Amino acid sequence: MPFVKFSKKSSIWIVIWQKRQYYNPNYIKIQVAICEKSLFSNLAFCGIMVIITKIVSLCSFFNQNEFIEGAVSYKEKGNYMKDLYRDYRRKYLIYILYVWVIVTIAQLFFIEPLKAGSYLTDATAKKYLMKNILLPAGINAVLYLATFILLRNAKIKPKNKNYILLTHAATVAMVFAISKITFMAALAFLIFPVFMATIFGEKSYLNYSLLLSILSLLIVPMVAPFFSLVKLENQLFSYVIVVIILFVMWIMATLLNDFSRSRLSRIEESELHKEDLEGQLLRDAMTGLYNHTAFYAFLEKFTVKNTSEEKIALAVLDIDNFKKVNDTYGHGKGDEVIVFLAEILQERCGEEHYVCRYGGEEFAVIFRGIGRKEALKEMEWILEKFRKHRFEWTTEPITFSCGISEYASGLMTDKELFSITDKILYRAKENGKNRCLL
Repeated sequence: MPFVKFSKKSSIWIVIWQKRQYYNPNYIKIQVAICEKSLFSNLAFCGIMVIITKIVSLCSFFNQNEFIEGAVSYKEKGNYMKDLYRDYRRKYLIYILYVWVIVTIAQLFFIEPLKAGSYLTDATAKKYLMKNILLPAGINAVLYLATFILLRNAKIKPKNKNYILLTHAATVAMVFAISKITFMAALAFLIFPVFMATIFGEKSYLNYSLLLSILSLLIVPMVAPFFSLVKLENQLFSYVIVVIILFVMWIMATLLNDFSRSRLSRIEESELHKEDLEGQLLRDAMTGLYNHTAFYAFLEKFTVKNTSEEKIALAVLDIDNFKKVNDTYGHGKGDEVIVFLAEILQERCGEEHYVCRYGGEEFAVIFRGIGRKEALKEMEWILEKFRKHRFEWTTEPITFSCGISEYASGLMTDKELFSITDKILYRAKENGKNRCLL
C-alpha cells in the first residue's frame, strides 16, 4: 500500500511508494516533514528548466543534418560556415527572447505557491518581486539589447560575434541561477553556454563556454545570499555536482563535434567524388561546358518538369564556315576557336544560365528568368565580342549564327522548343550568317 501524507500548509499530496514489509511510519513522517516545504517549489523550477530546454531543442539550434548539408552548400558558394552561423545567431536572438518572456511571466504565477510553501509572506512578496523577478528581467533586457546591437554590427568579425553570443548565454544563465538560488536545481542552468557552444563545431568555443560556466560558479556563491529566500548552508555538494555535470557535458560535446567534423569530412570527400563523376558524365572534356546529355536533361527540367512561372529562353548557335577553318588551318586551330567561344559564353552567361556544347561547333544556352528579347541582347553582345577577336593565324573575322526562342508553358515540349530554335538558327544561316534571329 502506498503511504499518503496531505499537508494543509502547502496543499501538496506527497505519495511515497513502498512495500508494506519495509514500511516505517516514523521514518516516513520525518521525510515528509523535510520535503513538504520545498518539494513543490523545487519541482516547479525544475519544470521551468525542462520547458526551457525543450523550447531550445525545438528551435533546432543544433541539427546535424542541417549543419552538414548547409556547410557543404555554403562552401560551394565560397562562404562556407559564415552565413550558417549568422542564421543560428538570428535564431538564438529570437528564441532566447521567447524564453526570457515566458520565464518572467511564469515566475509571477509562482509567487502564491511560494507563499504556500512558507518561502514568502505578504510583506516579503513585493521585495521578492522587485529583487528576484523584475531586477533580473531588467538586467536581461539590457544584456539582450547590447548583444543585439553587437551582433548586428557589420564591423565585428563573425567569429567574435560567436564569442559575444556565448558570453550572453553564460551571463543570462548566471543571472537566472543567482535569482533562483533558493532552489539549487537552478545551478544546472549554468550548463546552457556549453550546450550553445556545440552548434559552432569548434573546440575553442567549447573551451570558452566551459571557462565562462566555471567563472559563473565562482561568482554565484558570492552574490547568492542576497537573493536566496532561505539561509544557504552545506551547498558545497551541489556545486561539486554541477562542476561534474559541466565537465561531462564538455566531454560529450567535444566528442560530438569530433564526430560531426569526421562526418562532414566524409561528405565533402563524397561531394568531390560526385563532382568528378559529374565532370566525366555531364561535362565536355575540351571546353568544360555541359555536354549534349546534360543539355537535354536541363532543358527537360526547366520546361516540361518546371511547375513555376519562370521564363525560359533557348539560344542555339553554330560557328559559321567552321569546316573551312578546319580544312584551311587545321583541326588544332578549329579547337582554339571552339575554346575561345566557350570562354566568352561561360563568362557572360555561366553564372546564372546554362551553357552547353551541343556537339562539334554547335552550342546552346538555356536562359532562366528572362525572355527571348533579353536573350537576344545577350547573344548579340557575345557575337560582337567574338567577331571582333582576331586570331593570330588569320586576318578574317570568325562569326556565328544564332537562333533564339522562348518556351511557351503547356503549349510545347522540350524537344519542340529545341526544334523551333534550330529552325530559326538555319534561317539565320540562310539570311547571310553572322547574326542572331528570333
